[in-house]
Amino acid sequence: MKKGWRVIIIIVLVAVLLGGVSLAVGFMTGAETTRIMDTLDARYNINMWIDWFSQAYGEIALVFLS
Repeated sequence: MKKGWRVIIIIVLVAVLLGGVSLAVGFMTGAETTRIMDTLDARYNINMWIDWFSQAYGEIALVFLS
């Protein structure tokens, strides 16, 4: 089981590293963050999730702070 987790961690680290390299190359070649955000929003509704998380955080904060 220990070896299995090691393989999973290595795969995740490689994926994160490739993602970071891809972002770095994108920014070096003149990527626009608004264009990336528009593309992600069209595909995954990112703005909806951001709004939902901010509302949920506000409600949780009200419970714990009141």
